[in-house]
Amino acid sequence: MTFFEKAVANDSLGHAYIIEGETGSGKKTLADYFAALAVCAKGCACGECRQCVQTKAGVNPDITVISAEGKTSISVDKVRDLISTVAYRAVHGGRRVFIIQDADLLTPQAQNALLKVIEEPPAGVVFLLLCRQKSQMLRTITSRSQVLKVSPLSKEVLKQIVPQCGEFEIAYCKGNAGKLMQICADDEFKTFRDDAVKAIAKLFTHGEDALYDTADFFEQNKERKEDLFTIILYVLRDVMCKKTMLAKYIINTDKADIINSISSVLSPVSCMRAIEAVLEAERGMGKYGNYNMAVQTMLIRCKNAMKKHR
Repeated sequence: MTFFEKAVANDSLGHAYIIEGETGSGKKTLADYFAALAVCAKGCACGECRQCVQTKAGVNPDITVISAEGKTSISVDKVRDLISTVAYRAVHGGRRVFIIQDADLLTPQAQNALLKVIEEPPAGVVFLLLCRQKSQMLRTITSRSQVLKVSPLSKEVLKQIVPQCGEFEIAYCKGNAGKLMQICADDEFKTFRDDAVKAIAKLFTHGEDALYDTADFFEQNKERKEDLFTIILYVLRDVMCKKTMLAKYIINTDKADIINSISSVLSPVSCMRAIEAVLEAERGMGKYGNYNMAVQTMLIRCKNAMKKHR
């Protein structure tokens, strides 16, 4: 039995749970399943009772869901509206579940308002707070909740979910099934990745002009900077695997020709220096750093590392 199944079966549910995980990790799926368990007449998400039929249709009156709805925060007024209904009895006579998506976007005032009801919740009421980072929430909230972190899925499980995915997609999503499904269905991402890998290869296998061409590509695609940094790191990682006789660990298996071409002009030392340049640029840029300056410095260091350590 799962954690929630045991808690429902033993009637040992807590009053508040924080479910932490990045976007696409399955937080909402887990919360929905728990809610179905909690309000099911049989306590097993049977799918047949009246409560389960309503839950599946998204109209169960004993399950309430709020979110930021695309906004940058969840206001205290929205939380107060939710709290005003908490004392109502469950329509079906069992439990009531309140799911707060984007809980890390609750304003401090909203969290303080929520704290009052979490400290002394009515019987049969359970709160599920979904967040990307619990560190963005008040300690008074986290200390009064049970924290569950959604773990990355294994490679085997991901392949069962998306059988058509490749090695790169598996590595790129880092155990995140939502991200995997998204990029495997996104033709724009596939084209972007192809272009990015070609631009990176050009940097290492062509002359000085390639430095400017690659910089232009990074500038034109700066809105996808996280993708760019991830892609260049995986390319250099694969080159290092190639140079150190660890080819079986290469991720970009569909880019073997490009990995081989870069490997032919990079030594293990120059490859490591290039990786260090990328990591340093990524760390130094942070959230508000100068992107163009960070990229230009990184690309120059990559090019110079290649010259010095062939």
